Amino acid sequence: INGKPLLDYWLVNCSLFGVDQILINTHHLADVVEDYINNYASLHPEVDIHLAHEKKLLGTAGTIWANQEFVGQDNCFVITADVLSNVNLSDLYDFHLRQKYALTLGYVVRKNPKNCGVMELDGSSRIVRFEEKPENTFSNNTYSGIQVINREIFNLLPFTNMQDSDYLGLD
Repeated sequence: INGKPLLDYWLVNCSLFGVDQILINTHHLADVVEDYINNYASLHPEVDIHLAHEKKLLGTAGTIWANQEFVGQDNCFVITADVLSNVNLSDLYDFHLRQKYALTLGYVVRKNPKNCGVMELDGSSRIVRFEEKPENTFSNNTYSGIQVINREIFNLLPFTNMQDSDYLGLD
């Protein structure tokens, strides 16, 4: 976009909000992403970027599970890098901290939510229903591709036997 990779927009946005440790899952065009990150890292030594190559995509939850050490003992952002947003990450993070949720999903209200993850919220902004690309949409609230997680999420995810790196498909 405007001669820059979409990933660059996210790296800049993360830097604006003080995110200085980043994990990037590589799969599609992994070599291109790795070359770009190596160049970016040489120009921005203040940002600590880790690459996690998945031979077989694990999905968002699987990638998070496989990288628990990176998540550490704190809260962290999970951002789907194929979306473009100028969201204020601080506002989302502050909301997450105030609510003390294990998981906070950002959302966008769309006129036509077809082909999106759709969520229904209660009066406290809790997700009471979520469906990925439902045939019949039930809300205009769509998942933005941006979330904040707390380490507590690992006690809630159902991946109890995903310890073996061969099973995970990681290099």
